[in-house]
Amino acid sequence: MLDGVRRVLGSSAAPSVAVTAGSVFGIALNLVIPFVLPMAEYALYSLLLGLAQLVTSLSFEWMRLAMLRHGYGADEVVAHQRRLVLARCYVATTGVLLVAAVLVASITMVWSWAGAISIVLACAAIQGAFDGQMAAARARFDNLAFSGRWIVRALLGLVLAIVFAAVFQTGMAALAGLTLSYPLAALLWRENLLAALGRGEAFDWAEFRLLFGFGELAALATNLSVAVPAVVRSLVVGSLGLAGAGGVLLAIDIGQRLFSTVGTAINVVVVQRAIRAMEHDDSAAVRRRLRDQVVVAVGVVAPLAIGLIALRGQVAELIVPLDYRVGFAAGLLAVTLASALQAMRQYALDPLFLIFGRSGGAPLAPAVVLALLAVSTITPMAWWGSALAAAVLPLLLAHAIGLVVTIAALCLLTPMRWPWHDLWRLALAVGAMGTIAAVLPASEGLADGVVVFLALAVPYAGCVLALDVGGIRSAGVAQTRGGAAT
Repeated sequence: MLDGVRRVLGSSAAPSVAVTAGSVFGIALNLVIPFVLPMAEYALYSLLLGLAQLVTSLSFEWMRLAMLRHGYGADEVVAHQRRLVLARCYVATTGVLLVAAVLVASITMVWSWAGAISIVLACAAIQGAFDGQMAAARARFDNLAFSGRWIVRALLGLVLAIVFAAVFQTGMAALAGLTLSYPLAALLWRENLLAALGRGEAFDWAEFRLLFGFGELAALATNLSVAVPAVVRSLVVGSLGLAGAGGVLLAIDIGQRLFSTVGTAINVVVVQRAIRAMEHDDSAAVRRRLRDQVVVAVGVVAPLAIGLIALRGQVAELIVPLDYRVGFAAGLLAVTLASALQAMRQYALDPLFLIFGRSGGAPLAPAVVLALLAVSTITPMAWWGSALAAAVLPLLLAHAIGLVVTIAALCLLTPMRWPWHDLWRLALAVGAMGTIAAVLPASEGLADGVVVFLALAVPYAGCVLALDVGGIRSAGVAQTRGGAAT
């Protein structure tokens, strides 16, 4: 049985499945934690988690990308030297963050936020080191180590965060439990740290400059994208306070997790195929994959957003604690639309810069979104009408403008040929679904939810098939005829 598990985790499809499974565990954590923590503590947990992810990205992302690109290669001597440099950078950065966490924790009696910041720094240090191991496993195509660690880490994070939250009833404890899952998962595959560090070998500063220059440029878009959720959570807490922000933050967390899970599942398959087609200079295959990339992402994200909004009553009743429901329901519409726009940009359009080799265009939209969110902090509250509107409407507007910026950048920087024919057909199908959702009466209860779901899903699927969006009907007919012929 153990050998069978090893074969499954070592297969070529295992990393994609592992990443998707990890996202599902993340959604489960977001659904369970609010039932365990008071609303103010959940808001603190969400805020600190966003900050920890930002610190992790700023500190380690350049190393992770450098490891993926340069850690292994045809020239093993050079690759070995680069791995030594990156391993020492990982150890040094992790050590600095852990020392900083201890120093900050020592002033808890003087500064009330010292404990929270200490947990953030420790989480960033440990998560960054773990991500480095994952990058090395991916770079050497060790699917077993990558997939096994990823799934175990996600499962441990789910269990430990819930247990710590239930026992200690604080957001900081929940984050501490989540942090503990990283070293526990890493222990499953022991590695010789001294060998990785190259004891006695000199540090190669020339290789460091090369790796740092590549990594920092490549990590710019990621760092900006990771900064957006952290800034959004800070703005929501600043507008509503910890006690009032829990429901809105829950809507943001669930929306972003849901759309990112769907987007990642689509992205992993389509982008890899498009890059492979470009490497073989198959222009027809590239155009087909790019069409798939845009049409499939939009065709899944848009109806998912409409369905989530139409079923908001059932969603709140089934998965949202009573104390959270007012803020959750009030912010759900704007937050869902913002998350959908972000997902369309991040998973349908941003990868096109990578496919075309124009990665410099990817940071434009996140930079614009951050700038607009920063501007919103100095606008008068009267402009928005309420503290809640001031917390969520800037997010929606920023992501809408960010999507427009990305489309414009793709038109200017790449030879992208947009699949307008399919997009217009898809717009008709989504429009029909949206019209039905608008005229349906408000509903509550599981039975009504099933009726609403069928009333939306069946016409949408029928429109997609009837209009042959993306050639889906034609492909199905051809496959059926081929099967009958054989």
